[in-house]
Amino acid sequence: MTEQEGSDEASAESQLLEIIGRWRARRARLIERGSGPVSISSEVTVLFHVIPALAFVRRPITESWQIPEQKKGQIYVPHTATRQQYNFDGFIRIAWLDNPGTAFGYTQIFRSGIIEYANSNCYSPVNVDGVKMILGQTTEQELVRCYENALVRLSETSETLPIYLGCSLIGIAGKQIHSTFRQLYFQNALIPPRQSIVSSPEFSIRADLEEDPPYPRTLLPLVNHMWQAFGYDRTSFMTNGEWNPFGSYR
Repeated sequence: MTEQEGSDEASAESQLLEIIGRWRARRARLIERGSGPVSISSEVTVLFHVIPALAFVRRPITESWQIPEQKKGQIYVPHTATRQQYNFDGFIRIAWLDNPGTAFGYTQIFRSGIIEYANSNCYSPVNVDGVKMILGQTTEQELVRCYENALVRLSETSETLPIYLGCSLIGIAGKQIHSTFRQLYFQNALIPPRQSIVSSPEFSIRADLEEDPPYPRTLLPLVNHMWQAFGYDRTSFMTNGEWNPFGSYR
């Protein structure tokens, strides 16, 4: 690759990242004002995006877009899916609360190949000394489950690398994140986020998607960025120096 080709490639990716960033910001604002595909039951929502680089390349439509019937039930939804249907953007599975017509979460499959997971199970709320808490370990576990589900879907499609990951936390102003009980008093001394929406940068996957759970190369940088939004240097859920969101902690 020549120096000019490298410069052109870097410029093209920079433009793509700007497009992806604007798109993700728009989706987060839709959720914040209750204008997403469904109404979310909690005041806090975790929005996780898996975005193929080709998602924003305009391609001619040669046939109708559909998800095979046997694949619909394999789309993971935070909590338990109770409804599913096609919509304007593609196909959605919903963890629904019939009364008052709100959802615990959903998974939106876009025709472009983007996968959007929305989860409200991360917020109980847990109140410690009057501070509303986001459940950090629950959030991490859901990110892993969503990512694993996305990898299965991407492996069955023609999407190519790179793939971009991004996480947005919506409705977190004035809230803290719950780590482990031994850290409760320390974390209450941290200044909580003042903004309602915090979004990670886009993390790219460029190498082989084969990686042992819980994905220290791909997901851990994104998870650490989430914790830094609340004043920490990294996740609290480590076992023998390794990230272990499914471990037992006190």
